[in-house]
Amino acid sequence: MMKFNRQSFGPLARKDVVVPRSVPSYSRDNYITNYLEATAATGRLSLFAMDQYFEHLFEDFYGEDHDDTSMRHLFDIAVNAHVGVIATQLGPLVRFAGVNEDYGRVPTLVKLTSRTNYRGGEPYSAVLDPVEAVLEARSEGLNIVGVGLTVYPGSEYEDQMYHEARQIIREAHEGGLITVVWCYPRGQAVIDKAKKWMGEAGVALPEKFGAREAEKHPKVALTAAAVLTVLSPDFGKINPCHPSQLGLADPADVGADERALGEAVEMARPVGIICAGGSKAEPDKFLAQLRRQLDIAKTSGNATGRNIHQHNLEDAVRLADAIAAVTLADATVEQAVAIFEGKAEFPSKA
Repeated sequence: MMKFNRQSFGPLARKDVVVPRSVPSYSRDNYITNYLEATAATGRLSLFAMDQYFEHLFEDFYGEDHDDTSMRHLFDIAVNAHVGVIATQLGPLVRFAGVNEDYGRVPTLVKLTSRTNYRGGEPYSAVLDPVEAVLEARSEGLNIVGVGLTVYPGSEYEDQMYHEARQIIREAHEGGLITVVWCYPRGQAVIDKAKKWMGEAGVALPEKFGAREAEKHPKVALTAAAVLTVLSPDFGKINPCHPSQLGLADPADVGADERALGEAVEMARPVGIICAGGSKAEPDKFLAQLRRQLDIAKTSGNATGRNIHQHNLEDAVRLADAIAAVTLADATVEQAVAIFEGKAEFPSKA
């Protein structure tokens, strides 16, 4: 018996939602409804990144303590946990919703562009479906509240991705959908820039310095914020910077990474910044990081994949509940850990 349950935790009323002028008057009510549904009336996203099934392929979907090689595992988590919204491509959504109607009732952000991790070289995220197809699926009863897409600033294909992003955002807003852009500066140009910045700061480069290391630089986060400001989705997903891991901040200074991240968050406003969850970490450490991102950097939520789905169903549901409790119900780290450990219930709205 599935226990899918939705609650609105936030203080936001319909009159409080700031509607961009790209949303026409005839779609205004739908946009407000979708925004409140996606954020549980908090203005924050607690997003379960199921789009990783295509992006990361099987390497991230099989392990000693989990076996989620079937996407059914991800949908089962979504309907049993208190996730705010899921992100998945349109194909699996319409297919699995035909298998189980509950799968189509979860608030969903349809990821319109994707790429696999097989392709090397300069990254490009291809358009899989048009906004029109998403609106058609929504008209058939699927609980689609928005669309998402990925851009890679610095890639030799960035111009094409920017053009496609603006077109998707315009069409989605016209249809009353919210929009989220995954914004990851990548490519050799970004690596070269980060190396230059490291040199200017007088910090020695680590032995290995590639795309993943470059993304930890605070100025790369600022780059993502600038791009998101111009593309102007409702939310932008970025990888949080980690200057402490590059020798740019004292590792003993808890909160240094989040203060640097906060500069990017402030720069991007009114676009809300949400952070990628990253590789699987110990639940207590992950929840503490999430709490710091919300409190210090003032982020607008998180998009978590591996830290949820790389668990068996029971543990995955409890951790998704704990993440949502922090993000949507402002639970403390201690309260969230207790939820994950099965020692506390998911908080009810006061």
